[in-house]
Amino acid sequence: MTILKAILIFSLSISSFPQTEEYIFKQFTDADGLSQSTIFSMIQDQEGYLWLGTIDGLNRYDGYEFRVYVNDPADPTSVSDNFISALYEDQEGYIWVGTVNGYFNRYNRKNEVFKRYFINDFFSTTKNPDTNFYEYPLAFSRNQINTVTSITEDNEGYLWIGTWGNGIIKFDKKKEKAEHIYYDKNNPSGLNSNRILDILFDTDGEIWVATFGGGLNKLIQNKSNPASFYLYTSNNNFNHSISDNKTISLFEDKDRNIWIGTFYGGLNKLDANNKRLQPKEAKFVVYNQKNSRISNNTVLAIQQNFDSYLWIGTFGGGIDRFDINTGSFINFSNISSQQNAFPDVEILSLFVDRSGIIWAGSHLGEGVTKIQKIKLKFDIINSKSPGNLKLNDDVVWSLFKDKKENLWVGHIEVVLMF
Repeated sequence: MTILKAILIFSLSISSFPQTEEYIFKQFTDADGLSQSTIFSMIQDQEGYLWLGTIDGLNRYDGYEFRVYVNDPADPTSVSDNFISALYEDQEGYIWVGTVNGYFNRYNRKNEVFKRYFINDFFSTTKNPDTNFYEYPLAFSRNQINTVTSITEDNEGYLWIGTWGNGIIKFDKKKEKAEHIYYDKNNPSGLNSNRILDILFDTDGEIWVATFGGGLNKLIQNKSNPASFYLYTSNNNFNHSISDNKTISLFEDKDRNIWIGTFYGGLNKLDANNKRLQPKEAKFVVYNQKNSRISNNTVLAIQQNFDSYLWIGTFGGGIDRFDINTGSFINFSNISSQQNAFPDVEILSLFVDRSGIIWAGSHLGEGVTKIQKIKLKFDIINSKSPGNLKLNDDVVWSLFKDKKENLWVGHIEVVLMF
């Protein structure tokens, strides 16, 4: 009589598996249907479409193909002009399109009609910037002072529209009227510069303004003086001031910290505890090429993905991934293999969509690059694995993780008894 007896054997305790994070870069250019391959701005609308602002038209991407919106001189309901410099979707689902020629357009998806507003019609005065434009490396350096650089919305439904040289327009969408907020040397508590690069409305209801030359400005919530600001400027006598008065990009992370990209001074952090402090008390943490491994000191775009990494778009160094917890940078323009290389080092815009995919808009014809994390691969551990990390049998029947995070692997040993 033969008896078949199965004995469960726990052969190996594994405390950890090596893991690596890898990304696939997929580039889209005019050869793929983009109207033009310089991408100044990107948003994802409520329906999931990705919108891209180029220097030759507005593009909508549905995951398969691009649809292009351009100006038609014979159609007053088309977009006002083709150099798209800013995009925003408001609370009502309208898409606002800012252009280099000083228009902001409201796009109604229901009837596919653009309604144009000329920003000059809302200036109470014209204030030319005090300095020349030549320093800035992008097309803005050749643009008009009424070029729309940023659009955002506050809790009351007002649009805040920044311009490249004539301050801010606070636009009432219902009344189609606006308040002009601008730098005036006779108003020491006012906006510190008319050259606006970015406007951020944070989760605490505060409005932050990145100016090119006047540092970081924060609106003071004071109804008696509605256009007064706190001014955060660079100060050589204060070690913790913002690193550069030429501020370019603003971003609020998941922990309510404010991140500021600058032209000369790298990346600055104003943490949530410091946001409420007076400018002389607030302490900025600076990451630049002197004290960190950031690839370039000109930071044009900042985003955060689902893994809580910050993605930093630089003009000249490509894309950096920044680990907030460790303070370490990884530059993807340097580590990528030739088979999977990031295509550009001049990044104009970044966006993280609702699925966690990162989109990077490039300069001078490189288009938009889709950055997608490869799904986690399995490391195979078997009886032939090198070193001590091996099994005594390749047939695995069970797994168990103990309180010490050890992983136990169970096998079946078959014994024939006569």
